[in-house]
Amino acid sequence: MNIICGSAHGNACKRSERQDDMGFAEWLQKELDNKGWDSLDLALECYISEQSIKNYLHGDRYPNLSSFLQIVKAFGKRIEIVDDGGSKWTIN
Repeated sequence: MNIICGSAHGNACKRSERQDDMGFAEWLQKELDNKGWDSLDLALECYISEQSIKNYLHGDRYPNLSSFLQIVKAFGKRIEIVDDGGSKWTIN
């Protein structure tokens, strides 16, 4: 699975048109479930407010680059940046 993130403004993760891609909120919930964590657990691990995590989960907001990187690191994932003209970051 891929998650599509990134923008020139540094503040966007979005759903892709491709079927094998997922939006940030879906990916975040999947990773929380895999770890057995809730929003508070992730907030404490990343030093991000729990309300921000909940906003990400509901798709109300998207993390800035710093918060995004903290979240990815908390899940022990790596980021592959693909220059396809569409600002795609693949998280494995």
